[in-house]
Amino acid sequence: VIAKNKGYKLSEDVKLPLIEFFNAKQAANAKENGNGRLARNVVEEAILKQSQRIMSEEDSPMDTLELKDFKLD
Repeated sequence: VIAKNKGYKLSEDVKLPLIEFFNAKQAANAKENGNGRLARNVVEEAILKQSQRIMSEEDSPMDTLELKDFKLD
């Protein structure tokens, strides 16, 4: 929803790793990671990385966030 509200969509290969990332963060520290701030920050970082990536990948869609745009560690 956050990506969509900013005019982006997620590639299919992002969805499961993103769910697993958020589940792991929530399990590790629910008090700190249970709000929308973490999700918003992750998406905003991906948007920045995506903008750098598409400079070198000219055929990449400008509205799609790919797995390589996310830092999920």
